[in-house]
Amino acid sequence: MGLGIRVLAVIAILFRFGRSDPFLSDLEDFISQISRRENNEVDAGVVDPRQLLQFDDPAYYRYMGSYTAPPCTEDITWTVIKKLGTVSPKQVLTLKQAVNENSMNNARPLQPLKFRTVFFYPRQKSDHVAI
Repeated sequence: MGLGIRVLAVIAILFRFGRSDPFLSDLEDFISQISRRENNEVDAGVVDPRQLLQFDDPAYYRYMGSYTAPPCTEDITWTVIKKLGTVSPKQVLTLKQAVNENSMNNARPLQPLKFRTVFFYPRQKSDHVAI
């Protein structure tokens, strides 16, 4: 009988306004469909999340936290990419429509640190030497 270990994780990328994000551009039609459906589910087929992590600086932060939406489950491994991505205003609007941005209070209040440690994993230097 297996142990049945289940690991829950979130990868977070912070964005600023700029050029369109290519990964979101590929999913834009599917994201738009979500706002038009009652059950908020759309089959986008196979999505390779590695496309989202195409950064030249792979440094990141990691800590144990919780989901940001109810029921706010604890013991979630959060990985926050250090480098900011860019997203277009149109992409942000598409995402807001998909998550029902009409809600007045859709952000979870800041949570106490509760003795959590935030670890920083810097970019690893290559073992190869250019000649």
